[in-house]
Amino acid sequence: MTDATPAAGTPAADPYPCWETVGGWSAQPDQRTLERERLESRAKGTDATLLLLCCFPSWTRALEQLTFRTLERLATNEPVDPNDPDGWRNRDAHAQAVLHRHGKGKLSAARLTSAAITALIDGQAAADRDAGLDWSTVTTPASALDERLARAHATLPVDLDDPRVWAYQLDQRRVLARPLGLDDHRADDLSRWLLANPSQFDAGDLRCWRIGSDTWLSLAGERLGAVGKVERPVGVFVVPAMGSSDGWQLTPVLALDTIRLIAELGGRLERDLRSAVVPIGSRDALLERINVHTLHAGPRECLDSAGQLAQELSRELRTAISPGVPRDKRDRWGRLAVHRRSYKGADGTSTAELELRVLTFPARGFTQRRLGSAPREEQYARPSAVMDLGEAVQTAVDAGLPLMLSTEAAGQLKDTVRVGRMKGRPGMLTITTSDGVSATTRRLVAEQALGELRALKRAGAKVTLAAGARQVVRLTLARPLADDPVLLGRQREMAALKVVGSGVDASAVGTGKTISSGRALAHRASTQPRFRGLVVAEGRLLGQWREELARGAPGRGLPPLAERRAARSL
Repeated sequence: MTDATPAAGTPAADPYPCWETVGGWSAQPDQRTLERERLESRAKGTDATLLLLCCFPSWTRALEQLTFRTLERLATNEPVDPNDPDGWRNRDAHAQAVLHRHGKGKLSAARLTSAAITALIDGQAAADRDAGLDWSTVTTPASALDERLARAHATLPVDLDDPRVWAYQLDQRRVLARPLGLDDHRADDLSRWLLANPSQFDAGDLRCWRIGSDTWLSLAGERLGAVGKVERPVGVFVVPAMGSSDGWQLTPVLALDTIRLIAELGGRLERDLRSAVVPIGSRDALLERINVHTLHAGPRECLDSAGQLAQELSRELRTAISPGVPRDKRDRWGRLAVHRRSYKGADGTSTAELELRVLTFPARGFTQRRLGSAPREEQYARPSAVMDLGEAVQTAVDAGLPLMLSTEAAGQLKDTVRVGRMKGRPGMLTITTSDGVSATTRRLVAEQALGELRALKRAGAKVTLAAGARQVVRLTLARPLADDPVLLGRQREMAALKVVGSGVDASAVGTGKTISSGRALAHRASTQPRFRGLVVAEGRLLGQWREELARGAPGRGLPPLAERRAARSL
């Protein structure tokens, strides 16, 4: 028996003690893992490692966040700068190291924004330089740097009490709630608008509270009237356009009165405002106070089959109900899908609930582009096309649907009259006002809107014009082109309704649209080399243009343009 062979009955020593035993089998780590563990073991005994770890003495797993190359340098006792971004596995690990240096290691750096992480890393590097720390040499003993490290760790480079440094809204709300004197429960009730405008907090302002939260419901009950029978349980929600710094979109949600009714019946609302749960004991009260023609159960085919719809609804509600097929287009478009569900509590008692979920079905004039959609097969609703805020409000009004403003939209309209330009409608302006929860919009031609705006100014109202509306107003107020020798009479008083970027001229007949456009083309052709253009117009207009551009106007003393150049431009 050789020395390498264990005696009978004696367990052999495990040559790889770091292996894990899984189900009786040894799970062998890969070669790189073994090499890294050996490097960490060698590095722990060097002065360079002791110097690095003096930055975060309570962080026991600091070496695990270093790169392989950095461990090699520590193992050979080479100095390592803790502010070197190449020394850490990634930016989050680097930022986590800075947090550990300030005793904030329990906080995950992944919860901070990218900008905050950058400020954290750069700020600590600057603090080390100001404190006189030199990481290019290995200082022994490491305790010689204690005084300078204390100065470098005096202040965290970012303010954790600033909601803007946090990446997630839950953290932003929690941080913002502290100076406001709110507990953690009410912190979750704060709105997105308030997160962006923390200085405008007002406990009595609905904009400051998340729609559907306990605080919002309590305040809405005080400010708004009692909820009667809800005829339109499905409405649209005005929200900021996704992925765009400008513009708004509509999305189908539970209407404002539906939300308040559900809370009154003891139900609970989901955060997406598209679904809710009502206790089964409130079933009869729900059916009495809601438009049953909007209730839905079963497949899509039930929309056109009164018998099948009645059967499906009766099965889910456990009571006989026969609403018939929807007659109103709004009832057909926005519906409440009803689903009965039951479960057993911890004490073994069974509980039943009714789940209500917003669904939309295509209807004439109720397209996704205009109002958004909420298909059954998708978890999230699809928003409408991006539009101006006033245009979004008017779209909901035209469709006869309840409108609810997001806190961001309410913040835009609070104590403000907002003037916007309708897309695709040259010369049309929208004037939008709000009561804090919903809004109304009026559409006016630019000339009519001017008188309205002057009256609002005299009344001291706060009026805000969107960029497009400002352009239309400026063009409408433009002086007549009295110095143009070509334009005559009404042509000189052209109503400047050419919306910038739209390519549409909505001026009245006889104001010189044809001749002004022709002269603009001729000027471009004579000043821009190799100009090429395409004109689409009636045949008689092309003849008129050719005559005016090629022959000129002898009666008015205007010389003709070059025959060849005019032909080329046309």
